[in-house]
Amino acid sequence: MGNEGGTIVKRKDLLALHALNNELNEPVGEDTEQVLLQSCALSGLPLYQNAPIVGDYKGKLYIKEKILQYILDTKLGKINIKSQFLHLKSLKDLCTVTITWKVVNDIPHFMCPVTRELDNKAATYSYLRTCGCVMSSKVLREIKKATPKVSATAPDETKGTNEAGTINTVGTMEIKEIKEEKAEAAFKDDTDHVCANCPVCNKSFVFDYDMVMINPIDKKSIIEFNDETYTYLRDVLKQSNSKQPLKKKKSKALSSPSSTFPVSATNDLIRKRKPDADDKPETPKRVRA
Repeated sequence: MGNEGGTIVKRKDLLALHALNNELNEPVGEDTEQVLLQSCALSGLPLYQNAPIVGDYKGKLYIKEKILQYILDTKLGKINIKSQFLHLKSLKDLCTVTITWKVVNDIPHFMCPVTRELDNKAATYSYLRTCGCVMSSKVLREIKKATPKVSATAPDETKGTNEAGTINTVGTMEIKEIKEEKAEAAFKDDTDHVCANCPVCNKSFVFDYDMVMINPIDKKSIIEFNDETYTYLRDVLKQSNSKQPLKKKKSKALSSPSSTFPVSATNDLIRKRKPDADDKPETPKRVRA
């Protein structure tokens, strides 16, 4: 047996066959990043021709009608809350975004309105909280490099104070200060931000907390970037993802009886209270023999 005119398999033939198998095993269709980029993160339906489209701080895009119906159904108890959407509680958690589309061979594609480039595996996209314009993240990075830092635009945004912060309650103020210190640590130059105008609509924005990177496949670096910017927006500027002011939480100390009347005053009232007629001890009647 052997040496009967059979072919000898060469190394390059094995490599070519292995490469072909890998090509066939690559994810296609709905598993590709491009399709996930163009699909609603909740329903999976295509975003194209389903405007209005909204985005959250994590960089997920949704068909507005579908995500609002989901939020309403969870509040009415019709469906259970999904863990990946715990951060979505109202319209304040969503920004309306504007996507530029280009149809090529009957297939819609994201197109950067600045560079006119179509979506590809290497491209990442971002939207701005102030205007909702969607464009290439590379364009925004180049603008940031060419723009000098300036002082913060509004004192009330950078200080992040509120009326509840003046209440001197044990524990509440300490927790509040720790949260703000952590958020400010992420942005050491608290008063120096890179401000620019949107290259699409010319509306002003701040790179440090108005830029959200779209993240259809949960890339770790993008998750960290979006979490960092949103933490600053929420804990320091006291704003939601849609740049609306957050509701001020009432301190528990205000609703407790001890906050209205100090302990010492309560004790004085107890000591000074006159005994009622019913409180007098009964004297036993003497029985005649």
